[in-house]
Amino acid sequence: MSPKVTEEYKENRKLELLQVAREVFIEKGFESTTMKDIVEKSGLSRGGVYQYFSSTEEMYREIVELGDKKNIKRFEEIIHSDIPIWNTLVEMVEGYRHIDIPNFGTVQFEYSVNGWRNQERLSYILDRSVTWRNMYNELLEEGVKRGEFYPKLPISAIADFLLNVLDGLLLYHCFGGTTIMDIEGQVDSLVFYLEKVLLEK
Repeated sequence: MSPKVTEEYKENRKLELLQVAREVFIEKGFESTTMKDIVEKSGLSRGGVYQYFSSTEEMYREIVELGDKKNIKRFEEIIHSDIPIWNTLVEMVEGYRHIDIPNFGTVQFEYSVNGWRNQERLSYILDRSVTWRNMYNELLEEGVKRGEFYPKLPISAIADFLLNVLDGLLLYHCFGGTTIMDIEGQVDSLVFYLEKVLLEK
């Protein structure tokens, strides 16, 4: 077997393990998941899993990195296309009307909330936060360059507010969604805010 095939096999096996880990994280939550859980779910031996990953933390971060790369690529494609930025924003916000819980977003929320006491994990979380704030800033700034947006507030403030509200909506979906909050009304309110702060001349 050639080295190329061997590397391809290893990469495919690694991705399969990450999919298994993702499923277990969603089912049990990040903090409750152990490497033993993932070994059992994968059907591999303990050594077969540990030759690729040494901890749940490592697996979690690889899953997040793969997702981030995919989403950043999507942002960049939108920015470098003729797709209206406003349509993209509304599509993102509308996606928060109905969210199946649990999902990997809830796992990320759990990881972040529980991680602030750990300095190394906190640094990781903050670095990701900066990356995504920058991406949303870039998206909104592109809307300004194209003449779509006429911001009434600094772009950075609008991007931060948008991200904070979306995180809040995810949190309330975790707590029971429409049983404790008018999620539909919150989404409508966010779209209304964005219209006022971005579209009105």
